[in-house]
Amino acid sequence: MRAGKYVIDFLYLLMGALFLPVFFCVVFIGNHMDYNEGLKVNALLPNYVFLAIALAGVAVICLLSWRVRKVCLTLKADLAIDGLLAVLFLLLFFANVRVARDIAFVCPWDIMVVNTSAESVALGTPLGYFAYYSIYTNNLPIVYILKELYRMAESMGYEICKFLWIQVNCGLISIGGFFCCLTVKKLTRKLVPTCAAFFLYLALAGVTPWKIAPYTDTYGMAFPVMGIYFYFCYREAKKPVPKCLLAALAMIGGMAGGLIKPSAYIVVIAVLAAESVGWLAGDRKRWRYILAEAGVVAALLFAKGACMDYMMEDMGLDFNPELQAGWQNYLYMGLNEESTGSYHAGDAAIFGEFQTSRAERNKAALERAFGRMAQGGFWETFISG
Repeated sequence: MRAGKYVIDFLYLLMGALFLPVFFCVVFIGNHMDYNEGLKVNALLPNYVFLAIALAGVAVICLLSWRVRKVCLTLKADLAIDGLLAVLFLLLFFANVRVARDIAFVCPWDIMVVNTSAESVALGTPLGYFAYYSIYTNNLPIVYILKELYRMAESMGYEICKFLWIQVNCGLISIGGFFCCLTVKKLTRKLVPTCAAFFLYLALAGVTPWKIAPYTDTYGMAFPVMGIYFYFCYREAKKPVPKCLLAALAMIGGMAGGLIKPSAYIVVIAVLAAESVGWLAGDRKRWRYILAEAGVVAALLFAKGACMDYMMEDMGLDFNPELQAGWQNYLYMGLNEESTGSYHAGDAAIFGEFQTSRAERNKAALERAFGRMAQGGFWETFISG
């Protein structure tokens, strides 16, 4: 047991140490980078106004934290806070929908590609041979979701427009925030951190311009957050049936988020890693739950393949598997200083060079990525990445 505690303490310290350079890059490097023009946000208000709003939010958090510092959560208070959070996030939803109708936002990159494709398929035009979706298959689920929303809007008697996916986006933002606050409350059992989580979410995600961007970032956000919440509920559960159900929900949440935004799979990896650490720390009975969770993940991975095949067929995509981008291509492009790691036409030309062999293209992309690392050196690569 003591050895297991040392392992967990070491992991806590390791995660903290790994986060420090990320924090440093975001604050002192990322905020001063000259990003690609296609990725710059055009908002109605200048940055100093947003900064003032954020500072006011921090002041409110500090004031509330001081006033409720001695409040203890009883069962009734716990339920009351859940209800209050639900009402607050419902109000946030309505506010976001209203604001989103008038906000200025330009989305010239992948967002407009998937939006245009979804609208076209909804009107009855199949995708056909579309090299973009053979390369970036990760964007197919969001095209399918948007297509269904457009068709739903049409069947409801509305002209096909961008309002329904704005509502869904705003709803997912509120759902993600609600489960985020529930997770903080469950972990801390205190009111102050829960209030802080609410106001921080309101400042960072509640007012995000992504609310009107029909893309994977917001559509996939709520599910991994729900997965984390259900995982903590699973850890607290005592009886086998609810414990298994909550463990399955945690895996489903992470996998559903990953289907829309592949980076969300990190939640599934983290949960399975936490389970393994718990088993190594001395909870030898946990192996059965680890096995069950791994089984759910395997089944969902199989289901993902079937879903992707169905979506391609439903949208009429003539898929070319040899064009599909691998992690090697993202690594190669991510090391491009000229485009700050975003899309670069010169790097994308590799798909024209290797159109018939995915294996050869991935090998070439990996070699070029290592070439950039060698050319830049460790610190140059670290800062540019």
